[in-house]
Amino acid sequence: MSFFSAILNKLGLGDAAASTAQAAPASSSHAVASPELAASAPAAIPTVDVTAKLDGLAAANAQTLNWKVSIVDLLKLLGLDSRFWCAQGIGHRIGLPRR
Repeated sequence: MSFFSAILNKLGLGDAAASTAQAAPASSSHAVASPELAASAPAAIPTVDVTAKLDGLAAANAQTLNWKVSIVDLLKLLGLDSRFWCAQGIGHRIGLPRR
């Protein structure tokens, strides 16, 4: 599982959200003329307020975590590995300078 997938799963947006989006029919005012076009029609993407979800998790957490500016606090909030080398590797992947 990728790091991004782990975050989506912790936010409740992982496999269940993907299967819901795939299972939901695309709403359209135009009738689909052929099965080939129906297969290529894009699935609807659910809109999610990630900030509100993270704020809710932070409010329910016993620790005071500043997830908006700290990768380590974000990882702790999501229950992911927050050791220094892991956070440093994530920071490097998203373009933060190494210290």
